[in-house]
Amino acid sequence: MKVFDRPVVYFIQGKLTKRIKIGSTQWPIDERMKNLQIGSPDELIFLGAYLGDNFTETQLHNLFVEARLHGEWFEPSIAIEQFILKHCFTDLRSSFYTYLQIKEGNISLEQALKLGSQNLAEMYEKHLAGLVAGIRF
Repeated sequence: MKVFDRPVVYFIQGKLTKRIKIGSTQWPIDERMKNLQIGSPDELIFLGAYLGDNFTETQLHNLFVEARLHGEWFEPSIAIEQFILKHCFTDLRSSFYTYLQIKEGNISLEQALKLGSQNLAEMYEKHLAGLVAGIRF
């Protein structure tokens, strides 16, 4: 089921190889990771999600071409690490919540980046707690 109205770029890394996959999806990122994990001998770790629209997956592949191994896989590099730290959301649980908040106009991408993944994760947890508290049996 598509949850994003446009492709969202994600960064995942092999735990042993340290190789980084830069891909995109309109599906939940955790579901995409589960599908990729099936065919991977290495445990895959979520590094970040780019929710902006200034860079596409292809543009990021071109930006990091020096580190490209093959296809969507890259050697770790300072440039990739800095991009993730500066432009990505690193909490998988809250990435979709953050995306919706941006899409609905409740927060801008710049505001979300300033808040940081930890604060956004806390906002997401409070949001979930509010939803659960509102359930009547």
